[in-house]
Amino acid sequence: MLRDKFSFGVKSSRGIAIRSAVLTSLLSKGGNVLLQLIAMPLAYRELGKEEFGVFGIAASLLGIIHLMQIGIGPSLTSAIARLAAAEDRDGERRYYCSAVVTVMVLGLLGCLIAGLVLTFVPVTTLLGDRWEPYADLVRRVCYISLGVVFMEFIFGISDQARAGYQEVHINNLWGAAGNVAAGAALAAGIFVFPTPEFILMVVYGIPALLRGGNSIALVRKRPYLISGPGKASFATGKELASDGVLFSVGQCVVPLSQREGGVIIAAHIGGPAAAGIFTILLQVSTLLMGFVVMFTHPLWPAVADAAARFDVAWIRNGWKRMAGFGSAYGAAVIVGMSVAGPFAIGLWLDDPDGYTRPLLAGFAFYFACMVWSHLNYIVLLGLRELRKTAIISTCEAVIVIACAYIGMRAFEMPGLFLGMGCAMLAITGWIFPILVRRNLAGMEAGGGAAVSSGTSDAATPVVPAPDAPAPVDSDFSGV
Repeated sequence: MLRDKFSFGVKSSRGIAIRSAVLTSLLSKGGNVLLQLIAMPLAYRELGKEEFGVFGIAASLLGIIHLMQIGIGPSLTSAIARLAAAEDRDGERRYYCSAVVTVMVLGLLGCLIAGLVLTFVPVTTLLGDRWEPYADLVRRVCYISLGVVFMEFIFGISDQARAGYQEVHINNLWGAAGNVAAGAALAAGIFVFPTPEFILMVVYGIPALLRGGNSIALVRKRPYLISGPGKASFATGKELASDGVLFSVGQCVVPLSQREGGVIIAAHIGGPAAAGIFTILLQVSTLLMGFVVMFTHPLWPAVADAAARFDVAWIRNGWKRMAGFGSAYGAAVIVGMSVAGPFAIGLWLDDPDGYTRPLLAGFAFYFACMVWSHLNYIVLLGLRELRKTAIISTCEAVIVIACAYIGMRAFEMPGLFLGMGCAMLAITGWIFPILVRRNLAGMEAGGGAAVSSGTSDAATPVVPAPDAPAPVDSDFSGV
């Protein structure tokens, strides 16, 4: 009886955390709509495709330097979720402080390397001869992006720690405030400062500052994270980095090939105008993907918690529901973009030139494939199936980049997106679901012991597995 009540209480808390995250995500999406649907088109019209393409290059640099985190943030989320369930405050402090110190060192290193490349390597060597008229502007904007990305490095650790505490809803509230402030500032200031530098500082700088407020709020709520014995340690930082490399391959390598790799291919072959179009479609992708992430972001630590407590039924039911949602959502995007995409883009940007129906249909296909892979990957992340997903994602990244280049050469921008989507569907689109089924079947066959090819603590339970597990309600509350 006591075990039943404990199981119900944990499951209820898990469901409340997901519901809170989803509800606050809706608020955050309101700020994102202000930024993406209103302010960004104003900036696009004021700057034009070419200068907006310069902003896109700087934004890609932000994404590339973020790779220097080597997945330490997600690794911290996994560790905090495990330690918080065990009520190990000393461990929480050690991991949090070690993560902050490690990303600070890596952030400085990444910014230094990028700064040296920008200073001594010609822009035309990096991007092609068509960028010669914009060389000074590209350097100036990219230098600004280095300062912004360093702030994101430091303050982003608190976001990841809150996710481990299943407090994604608090991150969402701070994110909503940042999006609203950035959107309002961009809409009001773009007519006074119509430059890529201003857009970069507003779109990325203001949310980064608000994340700093989130960091202060976190340590005020949990002062033990920064006070007491046993703070940062080299061994813990090394462990975070080791796990983080596996996390980052799946969370960064493939997105890099899709986003930053895609915009560089578009820039090299199609020039500044193609880079501007690709950047706008990335903004559309970010907006559309936001409605998926508001479910999957809290799902990941919840799955980790359920796996630690051997709640296989909850994981399976949640995975099936999310798979159904993702399939329906992806199909709706394909139909909507194919039918009404050109009309909607024309209303949104007041400049539909270049946004053809084949281009938008290809983009929608790529987006649907990305959603499907993402949903399955998030469940594998919670199950700590790290090593296999890292190997598979690395292979996929190479093929995605190659298919994007071939598609761009053969069919221009529509071919670029079709190539990326087909590569994803052919690899992670079917392998990841097989891995999820195999992991869940292994947990059941082993009497509750988690199956993982990740690090050694992946199968360490927080709550001992009962000899005869009590029946549990498999309702996936909150989704």
